[in-house]
Amino acid sequence: MSSECAQFQQDLRQGQTKYGLFLNSGSTPVCHALSYSPYDWLLVDAQHSAIDCHTVLNNITAAKANVQKHVMVRVASYNDRAGIQFALDSGADGVLIPYINHRQELEEAVSCCYYPHYVPNEGKSYHPENKTIIKGTRSFGYPVPSMSKDGSDAYVKGTVKNLLIAFQVETEDAIKNINDILTVPGVDMAFLGPFDQCLSMGIYQAHGPQEMFDTTEFQTKVVDTLSAAVAAQNKLITNEEHKILLGVFLLGNTRVSYYKSHGFRFIGLGADIEHLLTTAKQYLSGVGK
Repeated sequence: MSSECAQFQQDLRQGQTKYGLFLNSGSTPVCHALSYSPYDWLLVDAQHSAIDCHTVLNNITAAKANVQKHVMVRVASYNDRAGIQFALDSGADGVLIPYINHRQELEEAVSCCYYPHYVPNEGKSYHPENKTIIKGTRSFGYPVPSMSKDGSDAYVKGTVKNLLIAFQVETEDAIKNINDILTVPGVDMAFLGPFDQCLSMGIYQAHGPQEMFDTTEFQTKVVDTLSAAVAAQNKLITNEEHKILLGVFLLGNTRVSYYKSHGFRFIGLGADIEHLLTTAKQYLSGVGK
């Protein structure tokens, strides 16, 4: 945990786009190889994979061995206290909390990310009617980051500013409750999962995977609603460091311009396994197979 983490968030809030990749394979050599890639961030996916805690640690270590990549971990759920704490103890720069439908779920997850009395409550309860104060419940061990030259004290104090806490918007209820959810203190990013979002709203069933993202229903009820809600919350924030970011998971780069035009700056371009399959198909198609 270092000033580089704070700089990463500052770059995003100043309008820079950061591209990344999800890691589902659990392969440490693949993760290490991708640390040499131009990707700005890597996300170890402990939700949709067979990745266990040892693999999380190995992947984070591999990602940071060569270049100081920004490394996130998607945990199993909002109440995965052990997973959240282990990811952060292992050196993750932040976590992605999936399947958030209500504010109370996100509050529980955020409390697990911060140590007692080291929670960024001040300046982060942006909504005038929201009096919520998050109490940190993360317990202290000797995490890998504390073994750096700066020591554990610097790590603990740095978590307030340096952690990137994101939650996933991927259900109809999440969109319905988004204005309330966005008032939770200590949250940095709303991350859209468009595939599950379309499944939840019946858009996938009605239009199929090839057309669902181009429908008016998805673009209006999901993308426009989410980006407008974040923009409205950000107008209440006077400190630039606390403005909420927008992220999204894509497969490929064909829709990047569309999402950038709606304020999305943290953009995933796929997953490591998907990259392998895509490249294999491209190579073989070139020889007629």
